Amino acid sequence: MTRTSALPRIGSLTHRVGTLAMAAMLALTVAGSLAAPALAKPPRHPADNGVRCAYYNPQTGEIEMHMVWDLITVGGKDLVCGEDGNWFAIRALPLSPVGAVAPQSPPAAAQQ
Repeated sequence: MTRTSALPRIGSLTHRVGTLAMAAMLALTVAGSLAAPALAKPPRHPADNGVRCAYYNPQTGEIEMHMVWDLITVGGKDLVCGEDGNWFAIRALPLSPVGAVAPQSPPAAAQQ
């Protein structure tokens, strides 16, 4: 009488494990490549939104194009290019350090 074992052969078992491992790695690779674009975040602040301000320079006869927040001086007035493509006049603030204190004479008691 010959005995037959209920267990599979070791060679076929390692072949099956290897095949399942390869299939699992392939499935994870495909799932990861499909999920990557969905997880990508768009930039918070685009570098250039396409808005420009136009300024006609009468001295050269050319139209100058400026990006948002560009600052130009025309006739002694400062203009800044706005986010909507229009120029806005800004007023110059006096240059002084923040928290500056005017010098004072020392108290009379300290002079003695």
